[in-house]
Amino acid sequence: MGNAIAKDTLIVELEDGTVVVVKITLTKIEESGFSPLGGIMFSGKFNADISSISPEKLKEKVKDTLYTSRSSSWSSCYCSAST
Repeated sequence: MGNAIAKDTLIVELEDGTVVVVKITLTKIEESGFSPLGGIMFSGKFNADISSISPEKLKEKVKDTLYTSRSSSWSSCYCSAST
């Protein structure tokens, strides 16, 4: 992202071996007032990209499982062991 003010990445490995990657990009920040506790409050715009990498043993367990989503944008999807 070309207009990023700040970027940071957090990588976490879960107990089952899954690696979760969270990338935060701050694109806008401005003063929005004063805090009742003292100091300045800020508001901003950011993007958060979250992805995961699962071990092959977990992908194999769910490779033929049908998952349905409550989201209107996805009706259902199949897990795939391929990467």
